[in-house]
This record gives sequence, C-alpha cells and structure tokens, in this order.
Amino acid sequence: MTLLPLFCGCNDTDDVTSIFTGKTWELTFITENGKHWYPFPDITDSNAYEAYDFITGDKRFTITFTGVEKENVIDGEFTASGSAILSGTWRANAKKNTFACHIKEQRVIDADDKIMAKIIDGLSRAVSYKGDNDNLFIHYPYNEKVNLRLAFHVKRKVQ
Repeated sequence: MTLLPLFCGCNDTDDVTSIFTGKTWELTFITENGKHWYPFPDITDSNAYEAYDFITGDKRFTITFTGVEKENVIDGEFTASGSAILSGTWRANAKKNTFACHIKEQRVIDADDKIMAKIIDGLSRAVSYKGDNDNLFIHYPYNEKVNLRLAFHVKRKVQ
C-alpha cells in the first residue's frame, strides 16, 4: 500500500482544449478579487453596468475560441461580438496558465459603449487565465495597483 502513490499519475496542467473550445463564452462582469463589477473611475453611470447584467441586461459580449493543443500549449483563433465585432489569435499555456490575445480585426458598432472599451482593453492586455468547463477568468493588469478579471460563463441556450 505504501507504493500506491508512486503509481498514481499526477497532472498539474489544465485541459485547455476542453476549457476554451467547443462553447461560446458570455461575459458575466469585469471584477477585481472576485467582487462584482469593478467600479471604473470613468464610468459613473450605473446603467452602463446594468446593461451588461447577464440576466436582465440588454447588452451581451460573447467570445468563441478555436485552436489546436500541442505539448500543453494551445494556439488558435477567436471571434467575439457585442457592441464591437472582434477577431484575432490567442494562445494559452496549460502549465503556466498564461494567456495572450491579439485582436487583428475590430469593428465598433456602438462607440459610446464604455464597457465594451474596457472589454477590448482587457483582452488586449491579458496575461493569464483560470477556468474550467463552466467558468473562465481572463486576468489583466488595469493599472500599477489593480489587476482585473474578465469573468465569463458558458452561454446557455434559451429553451
């Protein structure tokens, strides 16, 4: 019995293919340390945040990732839509939990949507991720003192 741990496999990497691909992710909120919406200093209108409420709001941001994993690193492409249409490339490292996103095409639909500007900024500055099959957090530095997370849930189809 004492040899049993020697025969058990140890896996300290994420299944990045399962986490990122095969589903559509919908923004839940942008947060700091697990709190609800981060209060951006330049967005003082509470309606801007309420519009993105994933249950009652009338604005959505969704993103879909495709890619191929090789040696714990997945490279691929993404498409996203909301008040802007985005596409580009991305990479995630399953061992280091690093994440990078490069927006190659961007078409803004609503230039007055300040939350959308924060989403684009977050994706562009992303450095790491945490997630599973139901929740995804993309981390990025907002300023010298604050690190934020784009929090996503799997988009559910309305029956």
